[in-house]
Amino acid sequence: MWNWTIRKWTHKAMINYQEYYRVQEILWKKWLKSKKHTREFAYTWFIKCSECWSHITASEKIKKTKTTWETKTYIYYHCTKRKNWTENCTQKPIKLEYLEKQIDEYLSNVEIIPEFKDWALNILKEDFKNDVSCKESILKNFYNSLEKVERKLAKLVDSLTSELISDEEYKTSKKIIQIDINNRLV
Repeated sequence: MWNWTIRKWTHKAMINYQEYYRVQEILWKKWLKSKKHTREFAYTWFIKCSECWSHITASEKIKKTKTTWETKTYIYYHCTKRKNWTENCTQKPIKLEYLEKQIDEYLSNVEIIPEFKDWALNILKEDFKNDVSCKESILKNFYNSLEKVERKLAKLVDSLTSELISDEEYKTSKKIIQIDINNRLV
């Protein structure tokens, strides 16, 4: 059994905390830049491979034609081969057009029961009504609070014109009210 003890180091640090955090910041920005190239595709993680049942992912290829130097973009869907036993998956990549053709063929054979369709449409209509009423109440509350702030501003102007407050008091109160308006707008 080891006898572990914690001791304070006596050696001089190679870098200070500011340098360490600066390096971390640079590395983080570099990592974020590399992540900007990711793109979401319509059918990724939605479809599984028919051979190994791993998920399907996509990649985008940009090619230039030699004669016209025109760039064309192609999207290919392929198996991720993520399962442990899928190293020998023989499925080849497929172009987006062919995949959509296969999806259309499959969906043309699918039939929706009319009762289910009616039930789903009713739920969607109710959700839409709830969303609309929720947004209306949010807007109503927003406009009410904005009117209160405008009334405060009008009272402040009245106080200034009737010489109840000084110019400095007006300016500071107006700044506070403008900050309140900006906070409500955000």
